[in-house]
Amino acid sequence: MQCAHPYLQGWVRSADGAPLNGVTVQWQYWNNTEHAISGDPQYVWQDGEFKFTYYAQNPHTETDFVIQVVESAGNPAPLSELLVIHYAGCGTMGQITNIVFKQR
Repeated sequence: MQCAHPYLQGWVRSADGAPLNGVTVQWQYWNNTEHAISGDPQYVWQDGEFKFTYYAQNPHTETDFVIQVVESAGNPAPLSELLVIHYAGCGTMGQITNIVFKQR
C-alpha cells in the first residue's frame, strides 16, 4: 500500500444534510492534536468538507485515531461523540474517507 500521502477526509452536515462550513473538527493521534475547519477553501474543495493529512515518523505504527467536533481549537469543548478509528498502519490502510458528522 502507498504510504506517501495518507489522509482522513469527511464532512460536517446539518440535520437536513446541508454542508456546514466553519465547524472545528479535532483529531488526536500518536500523541498529537490537530484541528481542521470544515469548508476551509485553503484545504478542501467542497462546502462542509474537512481533511487531515498525516505523516507519521513510522506510518506502519498502529494507533487509535480519535476524531470529534469541538467548539474551537482554543476551546476544545466536545460538540459531538468521539469517533475512534483503529489505524493498523499504512500497510493495511491509508486514506480514510467518508467520515460524516451530522447535527441531530
